[in-house]
Amino acid sequence: MITRVARLVFDVVVGGAAWVLLVPWCWSLLTRRWGEVTGPPPEEYALFAGLLLGLALAFWRRPNLFLHTWLHESAHALMCLLLFVRVGAIHATAGQGGEIRHEPVNLLRAIPILIAPYVLPMILGPILLARWLSPDGLLRSGLTFACGIALFMHLHGLVLNLRLNTVGAGADIPRVGHLLAFALIATSLLLIASASVVVVWSTQPPAWWTGLFAA
Repeated sequence: MITRVARLVFDVVVGGAAWVLLVPWCWSLLTRRWGEVTGPPPEEYALFAGLLLGLALAFWRRPNLFLHTWLHESAHALMCLLLFVRVGAIHATAGQGGEIRHEPVNLLRAIPILIAPYVLPMILGPILLARWLSPDGLLRSGLTFACGIALFMHLHGLVLNLRLNTVGAGADIPRVGHLLAFALIATSLLLIASASVVVVWSTQPPAWWTGLFAA
């Protein structure tokens, strides 16, 4: 009983603070980045084609359950590794969920591990990074196209994860706390949107990256 009350208080205090402070800051960051945009993105047709295909796939069929379950459990495992938590077995199925076994952790490490699949862009993130670092040419156009598809794939997987894990004693979201969990998800989406604007509208790789290969 005491543990449940402490978790509720933690959720209200930390989650409320996140909604008041963190989410508005991320929104202001997105509006600033969007305000810096002038004109269409350099590969607008590739981006539009990727977005159109990603949207069509999202409405045409259900998410690939095995793929999204594997990504879900892999996100848990990745966060474990980042927090130096020893991981045991990872199990994923197509329709019966999945499971990851790791050593016992305290609340401060449990929350990032539990929320990881809902905030980490496991596919979109690496594609955005590759697009940001790519030079002008066919490769960059292809990566811009892939960004459009991956964006809807990320959103599609997020909806699936929330539908399966928002309620229930053993579900991830209740174990994090609904107020805090949705604040972290909103923060993630706003940061991903800001990064997407910066990357998709970029015309050259960052100077530090090109400097690594300068003669």
